[in-house]
Amino acid sequence: MGWKVQVVDGGLTDMYNNSVLLDDQQVSFFWTLSKKSISITARGEKKSGYFAIGFGSKMVNSFAYVGWVDANGKGHVKTYWIDGMNAQSLHPTKEHLTYVRCKSERGIITMEFTRPLDPNCDGDKKIECKNIVDPTSPFPIIWATGA
Repeated sequence: MGWKVQVVDGGLTDMYNNSVLLDDQQVSFFWTLSKKSISITARGEKKSGYFAIGFGSKMVNSFAYVGWVDANGKGHVKTYWIDGMNAQSLHPTKEHLTYVRCKSERGIITMEFTRPLDPNCDGDKKIECKNIVDPTSPFPIIWATGA
């Protein structure tokens, strides 16, 4: 007599409570809300050198999360505030991200992170203090990929 083992897919849909395909199924977006944070995984479904998602209805005046894998195979996720339409309008922020991962499989980039719903900056005037996620309101998401 022994144990019968069943293998479960263990894919992203099993790991998150919510998911959506964006823009002609070019981006998969997964998230789970907790009391004080949101855990996110985003995957660009086409080969690219970087993958970015942003919170806002337009690139200008949005917060962005950019993921890429460097030449040594190390994944990166960085946060930015965008206030214009050129490279000088991309400003690094110091958001508190945890459980950060980025990987590329056959050129498909997947990034994962958890961030607080409210950055709780205690009156600080840094721009990232305005990046509040209200789980009761619509959550516009924008995205980009590139070489």
